[in-house]
Amino acid sequence: MSRLATIDDVMDMLSVKQGKGYQIIRALNRELEDQGYMTVNGRVPIDYLKERFNLKDDDVRQ
Repeated sequence: MSRLATIDDVMDMLSVKQGKGYQIIRALNRELEDQGYMTVNGRVPIDYLKERFNLKDDDVRQ
């Protein structure tokens, strides 16, 4: 099961500020909802985040 990334995770992984991080989370959650998935406000599956931003495991500190 994929772990859910928090705003702090998104900010760290993408080197963005809080406002931009929340904007990214909302956009990714909208994409997932359009695909029929349920989402949690303020969190996004870390695997989906890495996929959409083409991040590799060694690019990400966990």
